[in-house]
Amino acid sequence: MHAAAVGDLVQLVSMRDRKSFLLRIQPDERLETHNGVIQHADLLGQPFGSTVRSHLGADFVLLRPPPRKSRARLSAAHRLFSPKT
Repeated sequence: MHAAAVGDLVQLVSMRDRKSFLLRIQPDERLETHNGVIQHADLLGQPFGSTVRSHLGADFVLLRPPPRKSRARLSAAHRLFSPKT
C-alpha cells in the first residue's frame, strides 16, 4: 500500500463531522481545523486509509483525493488548455 510522502496531495476527512480538507504535504506545515491541529510531518509515511489524530484527539482518515478534486486544486497556470479548432 502506498504511503503519504512529501509533495503528495491528500484528503483528510474528519470522523467527527465528515468535513474534508485537501492539502499538499510539506514537512514544515500544519493544518489547523476546528477539530485540532495536524502536523504535516505526522502524515509522512502513513498509509492511505489510516487514521491520524489531531492535538485535540479528533480522528481523521488519510485518503488520496478523487481525481476531480485533484484537478480542481491546480492553479490556472498549471492547467492544460487545448487550442480552439
